[in-house]
Amino acid sequence: MSVRVERLSKQFAGAVAVSDASFAAPSGAITTLLGPSGSGKTTLLRLIAGLEVPDEGSVFLDGHECTGVPVQKRGVGFVFQGHALFEHLSVRENVAFGLRVRRFPAREIGERVDELLELVQLRDHGRRQPAQLSGGQRQRVAFARALATRPRVLLLDEPFGSLDARVRIELRAWLRRLHDKTQLTTVLVTHDQEEALELSQHVVVLHAGRVEQSGSPLEIYDHPASRFVASFVGEANVLHGHIRDGRASVGPHTLSAPAGVREGATVHAFVRPHDVQIAHARGVGPPLAGAVVEDLSRVGGSVKIALRLDSGERLAIRMAKGGFDGLRLARGDRVQVELKGAKVFVEEGIGT
Repeated sequence: MSVRVERLSKQFAGAVAVSDASFAAPSGAITTLLGPSGSGKTTLLRLIAGLEVPDEGSVFLDGHECTGVPVQKRGVGFVFQGHALFEHLSVRENVAFGLRVRRFPAREIGERVDELLELVQLRDHGRRQPAQLSGGQRQRVAFARALATRPRVLLLDEPFGSLDARVRIELRAWLRRLHDKTQLTTVLVTHDQEEALELSQHVVVLHAGRVEQSGSPLEIYDHPASRFVASFVGEANVLHGHIRDGRASVGPHTLSAPAGVREGATVHAFVRPHDVQIAHARGVGPPLAGAVVEDLSRVGGSVKIALRLDSGERLAIRMAKGGFDGLRLARGDRVQVELKGAKVFVEEGIGT
């Protein structure tokens, strides 16, 4: 079941929530709507669900327009951040709720609930009340309830947002296994980049209600289409320079520049911390040379290095402990720096 939105727009009291948004969520994949707070993620999800009516644009499910179709006829399941379980009902009764409302036969309901509790690894918890469960278990009950009526699309709005970091990581792995079993087309809303990049086959990056870029996690991370995507997705250093003779001049480093950019235009080069290579200054100098090690800190199996370039700008590097040990660096050492995979954008927003 594919999901496609075309030129969706929505305002609330004159404030733009979604503006001319278009993307396609592939069938059988997890598509993540990723962006900061206020970027339009939840509104876009609610427009897909039918919980909101767009001012303009269309929603298609499996190629059929459903913009005017009521929410209960769209065949979608929901899981929200706050669980929304019925506290007075048992786990089994919560999972069965949607089936009972639709008047399924009692035997079919029992079989479906058994199947789902097995699927979400809560087979022995059916008689418990929600208050007797952990946060992660409660959220798995919410997933089972959403899956009970066999939805064609699963919509998840920050489903792990209220859980602590350890439980979030555990549930991310659990959700990936669940999806591998069900192959259900899923649209996930999150502002957590790691969550998006780990879980998704497709990512839609939103900013100020607009789609900045959509594509695979690797495309989004390695080939950002705009300054916003480059700065928002993953860590990035930002170095500043200008166009000289059709190239981007960033300190002594010359980089490829977008075609047709005027001479002297201001550029911003985005470089990932792990895409910076360094060597002691006594070695053969790579293109961008001249920096001083200002700080070193060990973070698990990697080392963060803070450099101050001769230009005065600062550069953060992250490297594996093994590579760092071989360099034998200390604070105050001078190093030579080489940039790898820098993405250059001009100040007006035209990028590579």
